[in-house]
Amino acid sequence: MPEFGLIPARGNWEYRWFPTTSAATFKKGALLNLGAGFLLEEYASTDSQCLGIAMSNSTASSPVVGGANSVLVAIPLQ
Repeated sequence: MPEFGLIPARGNWEYRWFPTTSAATFKKGALLNLGAGFLLEEYASTDSQCLGIAMSNSTASSPVVGGANSVLVAIPLQ
């Protein structure tokens, strides 16, 4: 059975591209946070806030933001 993770379903969502490192390993539907250098990382239980939901796997990142590998993130609007 496939793992779906989180899905942006109810309410208003904004979609933005964020750069990530080649060492980042998270799946579609993972809860994300901004780490050092404002690069995406998977949310940890010790984090105090989250950024949004990954809309693709980190290994399927596309060179969008300034040529850096980037992942589309769904961000809740309120």
